[in-house]
Amino acid sequence: MVFFLIAHEKRKLTKAGLHNLANKVTSVLDGKGYDVFSYDLNENEIYIEVKTTKQGIKTPFYMSINEKEYLEKFPENYLLYRVYDYDEARENGRFYIKTGMELKKAIFKPIQFEVSF
Repeated sequence: MVFFLIAHEKRKLTKAGLHNLANKVTSVLDGKGYDVFSYDLNENEIYIEVKTTKQGIKTPFYMSINEKEYLEKFPENYLLYRVYDYDEARENGRFYIKTGMELKKAIFKPIQFEVSF
């Protein structure tokens, strides 16, 4: 699904005449705090996290502590692409976009703990 959204980002930038920036859109290594590096139409760097479920729009999704910390550090440059109703066979689904500032208003419920002795 990340590749579909990379193509979406590249089209957005190309349509705006920002061909040089479209060529810089890329996926990043796991653990970075986001999935896709891109730019907005004002040529600012943006960090995109992609969350995908096969279920509907109301289905909760999970974020790692690393993703949440990156969101808190860069809320003005952070975007969530929330993919739902994902069909693996057809490799398509619906999605919406939330900004980092909108995400900061979401309810984050801790559900996992690391325990050591």
